[in-house]
Amino acid sequence: MDHIMLIGVDDESYDVRLPGLHFICLSPDRLQQQADSLCGFISASTAEAEQIAAQIPWLPAVAQTAVGEHFCRRVLALSELNQLRAAGISSGALTVFHSRYKLLLLAHSQPLYREIGPFVAGFSRWRDPQAFFVEYRKRLMALLAQPASRGDHTNALMHMQGYFRGKLDATQRQALTQQILDYREGRSSLAEPVALIQQYLALSPDEYLAQQRYLQPLPPALAQLSGGRP
Repeated sequence: MDHIMLIGVDDESYDVRLPGLHFICLSPDRLQQQADSLCGFISASTAEAEQIAAQIPWLPAVAQTAVGEHFCRRVLALSELNQLRAAGISSGALTVFHSRYKLLLLAHSQPLYREIGPFVAGFSRWRDPQAFFVEYRKRLMALLAQPASRGDHTNALMHMQGYFRGKLDATQRQALTQQILDYREGRSSLAEPVALIQQYLALSPDEYLAQQRYLQPLPPALAQLSGGRP
């Protein structure tokens, strides 16, 4: 991913140099003016981050101490959504984008996942694509802001398991089921069933699963920024 992701900060001493990321120090008034160009905001204090999140609810905003994979996943989603807007919003492009994020959305909130699908399907009824974008951005980022529970991840994993129906032998099916159950019961990390799914996907390719953001690692810069934190 060669797109430069712009992240705001409120601390001039914050200096993280990572290829593909650019940090810009913004005062509160400049933040409001430039919010549409940002993919996220990192604050020196938790209180300030919470205030920004209240003022601009679709913008991922966290304190420096809370930067982790959840924040970085949201930054990536907003970055790709901004690129979609810049290229021109169309029904086809929107469908491709939303389809790529479906399983990740499912893991964050099943109720909101069920609501956003019909909303996307109604794109053609909107006269103003930009107005649709603003509403979709609000809904998408609110959904991704929801913490993904172990149960929700389990549901997403089982959903993925269904795509291998008829493609795995009995031993492989049992191994995947056991990995998912071990994760659900807290005996293993999420990385283990995900790795097994990726292994099976290499053996039995599936176009829909292969393009899912859920199964793809963060771009190197965001992975480094997250520091392996959830």
